[in-house]
Amino acid sequence: MKLTPLLSPLLFSSLLFALDQGMCDHANGFDSYEMNSDSAWIAQSEFEEERAISSTLSHNELAGYNPAARPSVSKGYNVWVQGEGLYWKAAEEGINNALISFNPTPQSLHFHVNHANFDWNGGFRLSAGYLIPHGKWDLSLYWTRISNRGSKTVNRSADPNHIVDINQGIGYQNTMTEIITQVSGKWKIHLNQIDLQLGKEFGVSRHLTLRPIGGLRSTWIDHSVHANYPVLSSIESKHKIDWDFWGFGFLAGIEANWMLGEDWSIFSLADYSILWGFFDIDQKQTFNPARAYHYEKSFRCARGAYDIQLGLKWSHPFHNERWRLSLKGAYEYHLYTQQNQLQYNTNLVENTTSANGSFINNPGDLAYQGVSFSAQIDF
Repeated sequence: MKLTPLLSPLLFSSLLFALDQGMCDHANGFDSYEMNSDSAWIAQSEFEEERAISSTLSHNELAGYNPAARPSVSKGYNVWVQGEGLYWKAAEEGINNALISFNPTPQSLHFHVNHANFDWNGGFRLSAGYLIPHGKWDLSLYWTRISNRGSKTVNRSADPNHIVDINQGIGYQNTMTEIITQVSGKWKIHLNQIDLQLGKEFGVSRHLTLRPIGGLRSTWIDHSVHANYPVLSSIESKHKIDWDFWGFGFLAGIEANWMLGEDWSIFSLADYSILWGFFDIDQKQTFNPARAYHYEKSFRCARGAYDIQLGLKWSHPFHNERWRLSLKGAYEYHLYTQQNQLQYNTNLVENTTSANGSFINNPGDLAYQGVSFSAQIDF
């Protein structure tokens, strides 16, 4: 009983010391521990091992933060440049240039929709960035550009099949359904996009790093559709349809890197942006050469954009780590919501016999999917 007053301060001090050590270990990002033969705790994180041998960092700098994990160069400018080649295919809901009808009678109507089919096309993405020495934040600028094209021609089949123009203007559609001999269409989509990103890559465990990102995005998407409809009476119906979108908004996402071994890693990226902007629509039809109709519309709106990447990366330093070369290959998927603004006549949809109608559209999504290959130099 007489030893209690003496032991209490010692036990209390030991407890505080143990708690302090545990809190520091947790704050420094230890992900697992094991007991060695001397019954002492040893850290299993390679990031902590690097920090333990560093004599330049103070205790205050170590406590409470996951270590920065972005590869850097020695005695360099903390700058990098990157060039990427893109090979993407576009797909868009609701771009239809004709209906093929089978056995068209008032009692039975059977239609097959003729859709746009885009080709695989090439593009590029250029970027440059700077690694801020204080805090190891990275600031980067990206420019993405790609143009996708497609074309399709459908000829009139033997009776009772015939081609119906889905883009005919008010007052003309029903008068031409029996004499259209061919539908040919060409469509183009041009994408230009600029991203300004701020991020920081940090270690989570021995083989995993994360890089949250935030920033700004500006996107231009221009559509162009040209459709021709030769008819039996040698009159040619032509459609020229353009709609352009511009939007500006915020971007947020996260990138993950799984280390496979020396120089190799698997990476993934997912982000989302909300773009506030406007559409400008110009749609017209002519009959050799008289104009049948001219439809114009502009409106403001908000649209969303999703981006996903998954790929393999190789990165290696050279010349005493004064510069670094990184090579990447990835599969990418990009989705821009409600981009289709193609207008068509309600006569065909509602199956009415009158020549009157109105213009409506089905605002389908625009999607890109394909591969990218890049080379990056840090110096």
